[in-house]
Amino acid sequence: MKYDDIIAAFGARIRDLRIKHGDSQEAFAQECEIDRSYYGRIERCMANPTLKNIAAIADALGIQSRISSGICQPSGGGVNDNDALSVRDTSVAAM
Repeated sequence: MKYDDIIAAFGARIRDLRIKHGDSQEAFAQECEIDRSYYGRIERCMANPTLKNIAAIADALGIQSRISSGICQPSGGGVNDNDALSVRDTSVAAM
């Protein structure tokens, strides 16, 4: 998978999970302690988030990120135990 595809899949997936979480972009960015406009650019695939920001987003969604393998798995009690962030899955469907 190309880097641009990974960024696009990540942005789309966190947007879907944020909406499921019930937050506006502004409220969610504040919860993550990320600038609202920067967070919006991450969702629109216009910014490449740092590992720190990926971890903050995963925390706010209630999932634990496994960055070394490129897959985020539910930590239990998150948005939904069947939800996961997968930067390798361009379909961005729940796993």
